[in-house]
Amino acid sequence: MSLDRWFIVADRVLLSADRNNVEECIDLAVEHDLGIEVMAFAYPDILDGSWENTVATYRAILRRVPGPITLHGPFMDLVSGSPDERINQVSFQRYQHAIHITSDLNAELLVLHANFIGSLHNPVYRQGWHQRNMIFWEQLAEYARPRGVTIRTEGYTVGMAVGAAYLFSPAWSFGAAVRYGSWFLPEKPAKSPFGDEASLRGQVNLFSFGINVAYRVPL
Repeated sequence: MSLDRWFIVADRVLLSADRNNVEECIDLAVEHDLGIEVMAFAYPDILDGSWENTVATYRAILRRVPGPITLHGPFMDLVSGSPDERINQVSFQRYQHAIHITSDLNAELLVLHANFIGSLHNPVYRQGWHQRNMIFWEQLAEYARPRGVTIRTEGYTVGMAVGAAYLFSPAWSFGAAVRYGSWFLPEKPAKSPFGDEASLRGQVNLFSFGINVAYRVPL
Protein backbone atom coordinates (compact mmCIF):
# COMPACT_ATOMS: atom_id res chain seq x y z
CA MET A 1 0.00 0.00 0.00
CA SER A 2 1.43 3.36 -0.98
CA LEU A 3 1.92 6.06 1.66
CA ASP A 4 -0.22 8.53 -0.26
CA ARG A 5 -3.30 6.54 0.85
CA TRP A 6 -2.56 7.30 4.53
CA PHE A 7 -3.49 10.42 6.40
CA ILE A 8 -3.09 11.63 9.99
CA VAL A 9 -5.88 12.93 12.20
CA ALA A 10 -4.57 14.85 15.21
CA ASP A 11 -6.06 16.77 18.12
CA ARG A 12 -5.25 20.40 18.58
CA VAL A 13 -2.14 20.65 20.74
CA LEU A 14 -1.71 23.47 23.23
CA LEU A 15 1.25 24.12 25.51
CA SER A 16 0.43 24.94 29.12
CA ALA A 17 2.46 28.11 29.64
CA ASP A 18 3.22 29.14 33.21
CA ARG A 19 4.23 32.71 33.98
CA ASN A 20 7.84 31.61 34.36
CA ASN A 21 8.19 29.97 30.95
CA VAL A 22 5.63 31.67 28.72
CA GLU A 23 8.21 33.15 26.32
CA GLU A 24 9.82 29.74 25.77
CA CYS A 25 6.40 28.14 25.24
CA ILE A 26 5.43 30.79 22.69
CA ASP A 27 8.68 30.24 20.78
CA LEU A 28 7.93 26.51 20.69
CA ALA A 29 4.34 27.14 19.61
CA VAL A 30 5.49 29.36 16.75
CA GLU A 31 8.05 26.78 15.64
CA HIS A 32 5.60 23.85 15.61
CA ASP A 33 2.26 25.56 14.89
CA LEU A 34 0.81 24.95 18.35
CA GLY A 35 -1.54 26.79 20.70
CA ILE A 36 -1.07 28.16 24.21
CA GLU A 37 -2.97 27.69 27.47
CA VAL A 38 -2.22 30.73 29.64
CA MET A 39 -1.73 29.81 33.31
CA ALA A 40 -0.67 33.19 34.73
CA PHE A 41 -4.18 34.30 35.68
CA ALA A 42 -4.77 31.24 37.83
CA TYR A 43 -2.62 32.84 40.54
CA PRO A 44 -4.28 35.00 43.24
CA ASP A 45 -1.34 37.42 43.46
CA ILE A 46 -1.75 38.24 39.76
CA LEU A 47 -5.51 38.77 40.07
CA ASP A 48 -5.12 40.96 43.15
CA GLY A 49 -2.13 42.87 41.74
CA SER A 50 -1.66 44.98 38.63
CA TRP A 51 -3.52 42.46 36.47
CA GLU A 52 -4.34 45.08 33.82
CA ASN A 53 -0.63 45.50 33.07
CA THR A 54 -0.22 41.73 32.92
CA VAL A 55 -3.12 41.47 30.46
CA ALA A 56 -1.52 44.14 28.26
CA THR A 57 1.79 42.26 28.31
CA TYR A 58 0.17 38.95 27.39
CA ARG A 59 -1.96 40.53 24.69
CA ALA A 60 1.23 41.71 23.01
CA ILE A 61 3.28 38.52 23.28
CA LEU A 62 0.41 36.19 22.33
CA ARG A 63 0.03 37.81 18.89
CA ARG A 64 2.75 35.48 17.60
CA VAL A 65 0.91 32.29 18.55
CA PRO A 66 -0.35 30.48 15.42
CA GLY A 67 -2.69 28.07 17.23
CA PRO A 68 -5.66 28.54 19.57
CA ILE A 69 -5.29 30.47 22.83
CA THR A 70 -7.10 29.45 26.00
CA LEU A 71 -6.91 30.65 29.58
CA HIS A 72 -6.84 28.51 32.72
CA GLY A 73 -8.78 30.31 35.42
CA PRO A 74 -8.17 30.48 39.16
CA PHE A 75 -8.81 27.28 41.10
CA MET A 76 -6.85 27.34 44.37
CA ASP A 77 -9.26 26.94 47.32
CA LEU A 78 -12.26 27.67 45.07
CA VAL A 79 -15.36 25.44 45.06
CA SER A 80 -18.31 26.02 42.75
CA GLY A 81 -21.66 25.20 44.30
CA SER A 82 -20.23 25.05 47.80
CA PRO A 83 -22.66 24.56 50.70
CA ASP A 84 -20.89 27.59 52.23
CA GLU A 85 -22.41 30.64 50.53
CA ARG A 86 -19.38 32.83 51.30
CA ILE A 87 -17.12 30.38 49.47
CA ASN A 88 -19.63 30.41 46.62
CA GLN A 89 -19.48 34.20 46.37
CA VAL A 90 -15.67 34.29 46.33
CA SER A 91 -15.54 31.54 43.69
CA PHE A 92 -18.10 33.29 41.50
CA GLN A 93 -16.26 36.62 41.72
CA ARG A 94 -12.94 35.00 40.84
CA TYR A 95 -14.50 33.26 37.83
CA GLN A 96 -16.14 36.51 36.71
CA HIS A 97 -12.74 38.17 36.81
CA ALA A 98 -11.28 35.32 34.73
CA ILE A 99 -14.07 35.70 32.16
CA HIS A 100 -13.28 39.40 31.85
CA ILE A 101 -9.58 38.66 31.30
CA THR A 102 -10.34 35.89 28.78
CA SER A 103 -12.42 38.34 26.78
CA ASP A 104 -9.68 40.98 26.93
CA LEU A 105 -7.15 38.46 25.58
CA ASN A 106 -9.51 37.35 22.77
CA ALA A 107 -8.95 33.76 23.95
CA GLU A 108 -11.13 30.93 22.63
CA LEU A 109 -12.22 29.53 25.97
CA LEU A 110 -11.75 29.56 29.72
CA VAL A 111 -10.94 26.38 31.65
CA LEU A 112 -12.26 26.18 35.22
CA HIS A 113 -12.47 23.53 37.96
CA ALA A 114 -15.67 22.30 39.58
CA ASN A 115 -13.59 20.81 42.43
CA PHE A 116 -15.95 18.02 43.42
CA ILE A 117 -14.56 16.20 46.47
CA GLY A 118 -14.99 12.53 45.55
CA SER A 119 -13.70 11.27 48.88
CA LEU A 120 -16.44 13.08 50.81
CA HIS A 121 -19.38 10.69 51.21
CA ASN A 122 -21.64 12.97 53.25
CA PRO A 123 -25.15 12.58 51.72
CA VAL A 124 -26.00 16.27 52.19
CA TYR A 125 -22.90 17.27 50.25
CA ARG A 126 -23.31 14.72 47.46
CA GLN A 127 -27.06 15.02 46.94
CA GLY A 128 -26.98 18.79 46.78
CA TRP A 129 -23.81 19.13 44.73
CA HIS A 130 -25.41 18.80 41.29
CA GLN A 131 -28.28 21.13 42.10
CA ARG A 132 -26.02 23.82 43.53
CA ASN A 133 -23.67 23.55 40.56
CA MET A 134 -26.48 23.77 38.02
CA ILE A 135 -27.46 27.10 39.55
CA PHE A 136 -23.83 28.27 39.83
CA TRP A 137 -22.79 27.46 36.26
CA GLU A 138 -26.03 28.66 34.70
CA GLN A 139 -25.51 32.08 36.27
CA LEU A 140 -21.85 32.11 35.27
CA ALA A 141 -22.73 31.13 31.69
CA GLU A 142 -25.14 34.06 31.49
CA TYR A 143 -22.29 36.35 32.58
CA ALA A 144 -19.92 34.86 30.00
CA ARG A 145 -22.35 34.85 27.07
CA PRO A 146 -22.33 38.58 26.15
CA ARG A 147 -18.53 38.64 26.55
CA GLY A 148 -18.05 35.92 23.94
CA VAL A 149 -16.37 33.49 26.34
CA THR A 150 -16.84 29.71 26.29
CA ILE A 151 -16.35 27.92 29.62
CA ARG A 152 -15.10 24.37 29.98
CA THR A 153 -14.55 22.48 33.20
CA GLU A 154 -11.87 19.93 33.88
CA GLY A 155 -11.69 17.37 36.65
CA TYR A 156 -9.89 14.31 37.81
CA THR A 157 -10.46 10.58 37.85
CA VAL A 158 -8.86 7.93 39.98
CA GLY A 159 -7.23 5.38 37.73
CA MET A 160 -4.21 3.63 36.33
CA ALA A 161 -2.81 2.76 32.93
CA VAL A 162 -0.19 0.40 31.55
CA GLY A 163 1.15 0.16 28.05
CA ALA A 164 4.10 -0.69 25.85
CA ALA A 165 5.52 0.47 22.54
CA TYR A 166 7.81 -1.10 19.96
CA LEU A 167 10.13 1.16 18.00
CA PHE A 168 10.47 -0.38 14.52
CA SER A 169 12.34 2.54 12.90
CA PRO A 170 14.13 5.68 14.13
CA ALA A 171 10.85 7.62 14.04
CA TRP A 172 7.94 5.14 13.89
CA SER A 173 6.56 3.00 16.70
CA PHE A 174 3.63 0.70 17.43
CA GLY A 175 2.06 0.50 20.89
CA ALA A 176 -0.86 -0.67 22.98
CA ALA A 177 -2.28 0.42 26.33
CA VAL A 178 -4.92 -0.61 28.86
CA ARG A 179 -6.50 2.05 31.09
CA TYR A 180 -8.80 1.91 34.10
CA GLY A 181 -10.57 4.92 35.55
CA SER A 182 -13.17 5.56 38.22
CA TRP A 183 -15.42 8.58 38.66
CA PHE A 184 -17.30 9.37 41.88
CA LEU A 185 -20.67 10.92 41.07
CA PRO A 186 -23.68 11.76 43.25
CA GLU A 187 -26.03 8.84 43.87
CA LYS A 188 -29.11 10.78 42.76
CA PRO A 189 -29.03 11.60 39.01
CA ALA A 190 -29.04 15.34 38.35
CA LYS A 191 -31.77 16.96 36.26
CA SER A 192 -31.40 20.07 34.13
CA PRO A 193 -34.01 22.85 34.14
CA PHE A 194 -35.24 21.37 30.82
CA GLY A 195 -35.88 17.92 32.26
CA ASP A 196 -32.75 16.17 30.99
CA GLU A 197 -31.47 13.61 33.49
CA ALA A 198 -27.90 12.42 33.94
CA SER A 199 -27.43 8.81 32.84
CA LEU A 200 -24.53 8.11 35.20
CA ARG A 201 -24.50 8.10 38.98
CA GLY A 202 -22.56 6.67 41.90
CA GLN A 203 -19.15 5.16 41.19
CA VAL A 204 -18.55 4.76 37.48
CA ASN A 205 -15.73 2.47 36.30
CA LEU A 206 -14.14 2.55 32.88
CA PHE A 207 -11.88 0.07 31.12
CA SER A 208 -10.36 0.92 27.77
CA PHE A 209 -7.88 -0.70 25.41
CA GLY A 210 -6.13 1.14 22.64
CA ILE A 211 -3.50 0.65 20.00
CA ASN A 212 -1.50 3.32 18.27
CA VAL A 213 0.98 3.92 15.51
CA ALA A 214 3.12 6.94 16.25
CA TYR A 215 5.61 9.11 14.43
CA ARG A 216 8.07 11.01 16.61
CA VAL A 217 8.63 14.66 15.74
CA PRO A 218 11.91 16.09 17.10
CA LEU A 219 11.37 19.25 19.14
